Amino acid sequence: MSVFGLTKGTDFEKEIEQYRNGEAQGAVMYAASAYLAGERGLDEVSDLLMKIAVDELRHAALYAVLNGQVSQDIFETMKKIQPIEVAAESRLNEFAQKLQVIGPAITQEVEAVAKDEAVHGERLKYLLEKYQKERLKNLLDKYQK
Repeated sequence: MSVFGLTKGTDFEKEIEQYRNGEAQGAVMYAASAYLAGERGLDEVSDLLMKIAVDELRHAALYAVLNGQVSQDIFETMKKIQPIEVAAESRLNEFAQKLQVIGPAITQEVEAVAKDEAVHGERLKYLLEKYQKERLKNLLDKYQK
């Protein structure tokens, strides 16, 4: 049974939204702290804080699902997001060049993010193509029986 939208329109919706916001903010705080710990060579601290950040993000996602705040059509969502991820690479690379006035470290970090965004786009493209093929195969199998 899905938990999608179970709290939407209930007396719990507002409280669930507050929890979602708190967890999302916590995820950013933990991830940022993990980043800073990594810069200081505190790898164990960084790794543990990042794991906590991922947990907090997962919690925020649960609350978003409970309140029905996301589309249930994950493939349609991926189709919409995929070109945005790809386009982010060039925008961020341009932004990184502007940041050179501050220094090379910040430029390199933003360029690394740009590469991540391109990878996200490629991964989404892979998933969309793979599951589109599987859906077509299942449809064909269904009609051939």
